[in-house]
Amino acid sequence: MIAPEEWAPIPWPAGLPEGATPPYEASSHGRIRSVLRTLADGRTCGGTILQQRDHNRPKDGPPFYQRVNLSHAGRKDSGRLVHQLVLLAFEGPPPPGKPLIRHLDDNPARNFWAPGGEGNGTNLVYGSEPENIADRVRRERETAARQQRASQPVIHAPSPRRGWLRRLCRYTPWSRQRRAARKHGSDRQECDR
Repeated sequence: MIAPEEWAPIPWPAGLPEGATPPYEASSHGRIRSVLRTLADGRTCGGTILQQRDHNRPKDGPPFYQRVNLSHAGRKDSGRLVHQLVLLAFEGPPPPGKPLIRHLDDNPARNFWAPGGEGNGTNLVYGSEPENIADRVRRERETAARQQRASQPVIHAPSPRRGWLRRLCRYTPWSRQRRAARKHGSDRQECDR
């Protein structure tokens, strides 16, 4: 069962006026939206879900990390990774000794978060360098095993009916047998004997 989508404000780096609301929110389903707000000149902006794009993805490669552009009060961010923003919004900064973010289902384009960490349906958790290396080794082993299985020929089990289909396919009707015998002259030899 998929948990309902929740939104949490993304802590904005230094530069927000005191008491101001952070201008962006992250969704537990991996979406980022701007908060509807009034600018200093009286105009309103925001309230839209930002478009995500692949970050440094090769043309024909697998799904890759997602990135969005953020800006506020004339300050533009060149682009932030969505999985970082989602975890920052829901869990805050990384705990000591776990500076990296792990995608538990090995799909970097899926940025789903659920409370409770591993085992509760979440895809994003903070992790350490050894955990990240263990994930990479496991992923490489699974890929190698999948490629090896694909390269092996398929061996079918023997038929439980001991080749009845093969015998049926070898069957030639009596009329065809007789025509073949006439063509080769075996009928006359049998009659002469």
